[in-house]
Amino acid sequence: MEKSILRLSPDRKSWLGTCSSLMNIMDALIVVPVCVCAILIVAKIGIRLFSRSSLLLALTPILAVGFLTRPAAAQSAGPAGASGDVFRVFVGGSVSHDSNLFRLTNFANPKSDTISATDVGLRIDKPYSRQRFQLDVAETATRYNKFSYLNFDALNYRGAWLWNLGPRLSGTLSADRSKALAPFADTLGNQRNVSITKSHAFNIDGWAFGGWHLLLGVSQSDQKSEQTILNQPDFHSVSSEAGVRYIAPSGNAITATQRSTRGDYLNQIVAPTVLDNGYKQSESEIQANWTISGRSLVAGRLAWLERKNHNLVQPKFSGEVGNFSYIWTPTQNVSLNVSAARSIGPLQDPSFSHIVSDTLSFAPTWKVSPKTAVHLSFARTNSAYRGTGLVPATGPPRRDIEGRAELGAEWLPMRSLSLNASLQRQSRSSNNALVEYGATITRISASFMF
Repeated sequence: MEKSILRLSPDRKSWLGTCSSLMNIMDALIVVPVCVCAILIVAKIGIRLFSRSSLLLALTPILAVGFLTRPAAAQSAGPAGASGDVFRVFVGGSVSHDSNLFRLTNFANPKSDTISATDVGLRIDKPYSRQRFQLDVAETATRYNKFSYLNFDALNYRGAWLWNLGPRLSGTLSADRSKALAPFADTLGNQRNVSITKSHAFNIDGWAFGGWHLLLGVSQSDQKSEQTILNQPDFHSVSSEAGVRYIAPSGNAITATQRSTRGDYLNQIVAPTVLDNGYKQSESEIQANWTISGRSLVAGRLAWLERKNHNLVQPKFSGEVGNFSYIWTPTQNVSLNVSAARSIGPLQDPSFSHIVSDTLSFAPTWKVSPKTAVHLSFARTNSAYRGTGLVPATGPPRRDIEGRAELGAEWLPMRSLSLNASLQRQSRSSNNALVEYGATITRISASFMF
């Protein structure tokens, strides 16, 4: 009699299962974001303390937390969880020497300098029920030996919530921030020009049937610089997109997306009567990832981009953009990445509306041993100023050829310690002799992760 009373009916089991699922969703939507926010606040406070005090005093509490939380993280990762830590603290540093810091032409007396950088931060990758939370945050202090006015501190981060509401509905909510010194090859001067870029994005992936998925997304991006950059004008933009994706049983996928962006230019180099202060951009894109065999992978993106200005002060521009990459792994220890890309970007120039850049690159990697790897990379970029503005050009449109070659090595003497060294050569030739340059950069770095 008692057994018959305790036995639940199928309807009651279904109702209880639904309640349990709802409770799990409520936990994920409410409790976990609160915890993540708390971690972000604590991390930011600790990192700001680092920028205002000595490195040793700042590292002491962080390293202590890393050692105390490491056993718990290992337990949550399971028996095979040597690489599954959900909380990791890292510290690192690098020293580099640049033979032509300001990217000056040979007859302009190039200046060299030695640059050191120190960073400290944490990484979190935490699954919770159907959700997953990721955070990578670091404070970096960059110091110049000769030109100390270029020194700056940067708080960089990327956080993401990979949300999931069942087998048919998932997506990502993310935010990131990066702060860096703008390349002197773009600023064409020796002034300090720190640029901050922020973005926020939310997207939805809805599984319709078979291998078909419906995609929706919105995002916001901002760039602000201390000084105006000719070919990277500051902006504020808001984008929305919709698309469809097909994933084959083999895992190969193709995606078609229509994207619309509205933006405003900031810190214009001249008055808005010469250059417009806003734009609208549309992009029709097809993207594909295709595994040819166990040793070959092809990934590509092809899009048609069109940009119109709000007040039609400057002519619109349009064209094809995209990239193609072929990854070949002939053996377990050797890989090769060959890629080609075309990009179109706006210009803050009264005579030209945009710049078109075509890049070819070649990057082989050789894993000498389980702890040592060597890589090479070669890249060549052809850039051309195009379009017309309100002020006629006084000469032929500028055309540049930029080259980059790098030889590097990585050594992992232990699981948590990484040592790197590289030698890089950069150069640019142009029909404008004032922007030509050559530079050699050597760099060594180390990072330790707890």
